[in-house]
Amino acid sequence: MSTDTPTPSAPPTGSAALLGDPGAPPPAAPPAGGAPPAPPAAPPAAGDGAPWYGGIENAEVKGWIEKKGWRTIEDAFASHHGLERMLSSEKIPVPKNESDAAAWNALYKAVGRPDDVAGYGLDKVEGLDPAAAGKLAEIAHANGLSVKAVQSIIAFDQERMQSATQAAETAFVQQQQVDGQALRQEWGQAYDAKIAAAGAALRQFGLDAQTLDALDRSIGMKRTLSIFADIGAKLGEAPAHGMSGGGNADAFMTPAQADARITSMKADPETAKRLYNGDAALRSELDRLTRIAVGAGSA
Repeated sequence: MSTDTPTPSAPPTGSAALLGDPGAPPPAAPPAGGAPPAPPAAPPAAGDGAPWYGGIENAEVKGWIEKKGWRTIEDAFASHHGLERMLSSEKIPVPKNESDAAAWNALYKAVGRPDDVAGYGLDKVEGLDPAAAGKLAEIAHANGLSVKAVQSIIAFDQERMQSATQAAETAFVQQQQVDGQALRQEWGQAYDAKIAAAGAALRQFGLDAQTLDALDRSIGMKRTLSIFADIGAKLGEAPAHGMSGGGNADAFMTPAQADARITSMKADPETAKRLYNGDAALRSELDRLTRIAVGAGSA
């Protein structure tokens, strides 16, 4: 709708004036001499300074034409013709609905989807499981993904997996350090003997580094070494290390075990009576157990 204020039209003249206003005066008679009245002036020609689109009433359309800079109507038609040629040569059909397979395929092809799943080249991606690669290619092709889009997805997933692997490896190394410190604290002076016992058991069973690494990742280094230290001690394969007196059995006694033994001795009335009466053998054993029990804090 035009926003221009309409220009009041000139009142009708001649016979038409009588149709609009019954009280209007009749048409003027021709002057004496029979000469007809002069005709009304013709509208200005296109070349007289008025724009060629001056007769268009829609102000918005006028403004659009002015911005385009079309100086003649031929310029406007030439522009429209060029646009039509461009659209007709590169136009992509818009699918009518989900079942418009032909239009969807044309659209997918236009945006870069390969002709078949092999076109993605996922079988050449290093580290990608063949079964997963095949399934991914099928999903990508069914959903119209371009080769570039799928390559971007693969690159993102590989970066994500690499970051996750690095984070897991860092956490594993840190946990091994925590386990080592926990074993030193728990085993106290028996640490060296128990480590030697664990090593002897591992050698006897023929376990390799790869198997041990898998065990550490599965149940933890602390649990793995504790199990094989107990096996080695029972097999009697490892000698005592760093211990003076007490025999080989003492080398495998942990502070917790020594403390439990002390508690048991003091709770037994007969043992307590013998200690009170100065039993040298029991006093020596108690001293030995005490050294083992407090060794956790100095190891």
